[in-house]
Amino acid sequence: MATALRQLGTPYVWGGGSASGATRGGFDCSGLALYAWARAGVSLPHYTGSQFARGTKIPISRLRPGDLVFFGGGTGDPTHVGIYLKNGVMIHAPKTGDVVRKVDFLHSPYYRARYRGAIRPTTPPSIQAATPPSVRAAIRPSVRAANAPSVRPTTRPSLRAATPPSVRAAIRPST
Repeated sequence: MATALRQLGTPYVWGGGSASGATRGGFDCSGLALYAWARAGVSLPHYTGSQFARGTKIPISRLRPGDLVFFGGGTGDPTHVGIYLKNGVMIHAPKTGDVVRKVDFLHSPYYRARYRGAIRPTTPPSIQAATPPSVRAAIRPSVRAANAPSVRPTTRPSLRAATPPSVRAAIRPST
């Protein structure tokens, strides 16, 4: 969450964002999600419809910080994605001329009418195999906890000491 929150105020740029950060000076909605999850060690495509298919479907009543929430598109692919923070609030890159911002989508008639669902992203096995073991070990407790409703993430002290602060910040659960 910290990675996405640091982007507040960054301009919306159609097609903007990558695993490395803002491109062409900003992010679009799927680029912001891609960047935030890349910092946590999870690879996502840069297309909202593909992101919608990349993870475990989560009912709205079980949303956790970091889950991706999707909107629009009728019966086709969703057309917008945000990153759930807490208490019905998401962070997203809304549209051309706007900036990355937070919005209470659960209480917004606009977003509630267009809500399509949520996912908790997962990395495909082929990408997991290509990820160095030290990185997998550092993020594994957080990923396990995200998929187990009542488990809080823990990291062994030896992993905590060996994990760079920037990685710890990217995988630290938001409270």
